[in-house]
Amino acid sequence: SETEAALTQVERREHRLADAIASLPPDSIDLILIDCPPSLGLLTLNALVAGGRNANEQLRGPLSRRKD
Repeated sequence: SETEAALTQVERREHRLADAIASLPPDSIDLILIDCPPSLGLLTLNALVAGGRNANEQLRGPLSRRKD
């Protein structure tokens, strides 16, 4: 995608979304839902970094193929 191609030239490219979310006033949001393409590109990597532990926990949800 154009967005992913543009990110390849940016410093801290995997933290762009996390930095943008961190700049929001703390009480301005209750929930952030991040929808990603089904590939592990820069857009999905940004979502995983921004979501931190919460995103990683959701990957292991009931629809996950991973079995603990």
